Amino acid sequence: MEQSDPLSRYFAYCIRNSFGLTLDPVTKTIWDTENGPASNDESNMVELGFNSD
Repeated sequence: MEQSDPLSRYFAYCIRNSFGLTLDPVTKTIWDTENGPASNDESNMVELGFNSD
């Protein structure tokens, strides 16, 4: 079966320099942390189709 959108095979994309990843056992939510270049570190809730761009 061929997908029309090539990104549909990925759960999330554009995740850059991810330093941490965890799964909340109660909500089943995925969280990640990204290190910024000198600052601007982020914590993200990663859902299906998440684009960290």
